[in-house]
Amino acid sequence: MAGHDINYLAVSGILSQLGRADQPPYAPANILADFAGGGLMCAFGILLALISRQQTGKGQVVEANMVDGSAYLGTFMRLSRKTPLWDQPRGENLLDGKCPWYDVYECRDGGYMAVGALESKFFQDLIQGMGLGTEWLEKRVDRGTWPELRDVMRNKFLEKRRKEWEEVFAGKNSCCTPVLEQAELEAHG
Repeated sequence: MAGHDINYLAVSGILSQLGRADQPPYAPANILADFAGGGLMCAFGILLALISRQQTGKGQVVEANMVDGSAYLGTFMRLSRKTPLWDQPRGENLLDGKCPWYDVYECRDGGYMAVGALESKFFQDLIQGMGLGTEWLEKRVDRGTWPELRDVMRNKFLEKRRKEWEEVFAGKNSCCTPVLEQAELEAHG
């Protein structure tokens, strides 16, 4: 079958699980199927074949394809569908866009901050750094409060430039980091 990353993700079932609710599935560039599902799985197969040859003296045939590799990468998502972590439709779960403390927020200057404060201790540091009330520590477990908290966080992040948020969270265990642009990475080596 001819195809590209988006096609391999589609037929492996992974694409149906990526993206926001009430929007089409979203393919994350070509890093999943092409590089991880195909290239990484092939390299892993070659390494295992070399180990086997070293132990047995016999060669191995390595079969790797992007669809099976993508499906393998999606194992966590598939298994999580049976747990509260991922038991809702696409875009309505903890790690796929619904949860306000696992998302990306725009700052006043157009930069972005990535938030991944899943654990309570990290979330506590996050809301403290943002200057939000401690009532969110208890309210966050109620999915019904997520839209309100998302709005609160979105508005709060828009109050400062990305560099200011970087300074707020520097050295803190808040799982809140800047989204660096490629040019920044190249400029700083």
